[in-house]
Amino acid sequence: MILCWGEGHGSAIHDHADSHCFMKMLMGELQEVRYAWPTKKLLDLDEEVTADIGILDENGSGFSKGEELKEISRKTLEFNGVCYINGE
Repeated sequence: MILCWGEGHGSAIHDHADSHCFMKMLMGELQEVRYAWPTKKLLDLDEEVTADIGILDENGSGFSKGEELKEISRKTLEFNGVCYINGE
């Protein structure tokens, strides 16, 4: 399978559950940021957690309810680089 993205394109945060494949960068580079899985499953009704998500919400405040994601790694796959994706 060949996947082509134009310069500057990106994807939303997602997982690769049960995925296993090798990937080779034929042109350009790819930046990957990994995040820890959120620890809280549900918020108590009286509890409010806010995280600065860098964009404005419908009220223009720039904050959203939820737990802020913790970055655990950041990698760059460069031209001709090969990596293995293992979605455990």
